[in-house]
Amino acid sequence: MTRRYAFKPAESLARDADLTLKMTPLTPTASVASACKPDPTGLYWFSDLTGAFDQDVEAAYLLTEGAAGPLLGVARVLGETCDDVTWTTAWTPASDAGGEPGLVEEGAHLIVYPLADTQPGILTVSARCAGQAFGPILLTVLRNTCYAYYAPCTAPENALGGWLRIPDNFVYSSYTGPLAQYGGAEGTVQIGANAVTTLNFGNMPGVSQLWGYCNDGGDGYLVVNGDGVSRSLARGAFAGPWQSDAIPVVSVTGITSLELHSDGYNAPFYLFVK
Repeated sequence: MTRRYAFKPAESLARDADLTLKMTPLTPTASVASACKPDPTGLYWFSDLTGAFDQDVEAAYLLTEGAAGPLLGVARVLGETCDDVTWTTAWTPASDAGGEPGLVEEGAHLIVYPLADTQPGILTVSARCAGQAFGPILLTVLRNTCYAYYAPCTAPENALGGWLRIPDNFVYSSYTGPLAQYGGAEGTVQIGANAVTTLNFGNMPGVSQLWGYCNDGGDGYLVVNGDGVSRSLARGAFAGPWQSDAIPVVSVTGITSLELHSDGYNAPFYLFVK
């Protein structure tokens, strides 16, 4: 059998070689989104009182001992961060060692939660974003129990006959003078010997009475809301205002500042409001 093949003439091949493909460049229909540019503005704790991230010092309470519970606090770097934040934390236990809470980093947020073995102490938090440093801000973790100098109780509250320890329930906005301790296991305020310290508060709404005690023989006094009046503190054997008709009790209409004066004793102040 003879097979036959068809070939294109030479001139036809030449014409095919002259053919060219013309392509029109594609033009994007939408501009490409620009890269995120961080512009952080601050670092704060979320406040239940204001409903905003606006506190550089905050307090949180542990539930019954040995139990994990709700969140202790949430810190946030405000402004645009592009979720590129480096967090730094330091834990200072109120006593002994350890007891730190759990931490979760979620971009611009740092979530603090209690573990089963979390104990009272202070968490110091700092952050870096876009080459800027923010903080430190402080979270004071407290044991939500009755007052240490009173008979033990099982009620998970700091209120004793309606009285509240100031450091456990109110966070200062700023202070002047030395401040060695604010809160802690016994809720004391310590400023050192022969010192004057002013604690400033946004306000303590609904507060109408103030009572203070100076421990260890210290003879301290205080000035309320900058009125220039020196008010003595209770001394000697401790007897809280919920136990008896302890004096002196100061009548107030809210508190915006407390000016504490100590003498030669390095004695802590115990401050309560109602």
